[in-house]
Amino acid sequence: MIRRAAQSRDSERGHTLIEVIVASTLFVVFIAGLYGATGVLFSLLDIQRDRTDTLLAMNVARARLVADARGVSSIGCIGSGTLELSTTGGGPPQTIEYSSDGVHLVRWASVDNKDYYVADGLSGISCQTLSGGAGVEVAMTFGEAPDQFALYMTLLEL
Repeated sequence: MIRRAAQSRDSERGHTLIEVIVASTLFVVFIAGLYGATGVLFSLLDIQRDRTDTLLAMNVARARLVADARGVSSIGCIGSGTLELSTTGGGPPQTIEYSSDGVHLVRWASVDNKDYYVADGLSGISCQTLSGGAGVEVAMTFGEAPDQFALYMTLLEL
């Protein structure tokens, strides 16, 4: 009877210091792993958001350039970094130029005589006249290394 009372008192004492330390250590390791996984997740989300913004800017630039290129009478390059689209029919003559200021794709229209930004994140634009002068090849680079995207377009005079 005395033994049973002593055994029941031993089992009611609670946890030993070693058990508490082991449980605390396991909990801290679990929380640290969870924090690290959360940090990785948010950094991946930031990278994906930046890529999505860059691709959206590239799509806007492509759509604007195609819309301006419809119905032009001549297409040419002014140097290697500026595209020129000219219209002579259907109203006053108009010239539209696309160039880069290092960060933005800049569109200038002679009728409005003003610049405005078409897209952000442009790191470079290149324009080359095709052999025979029947059009141009335009290459635009968006984003920063290592996440750079390129848009290549060939605009032909028809």
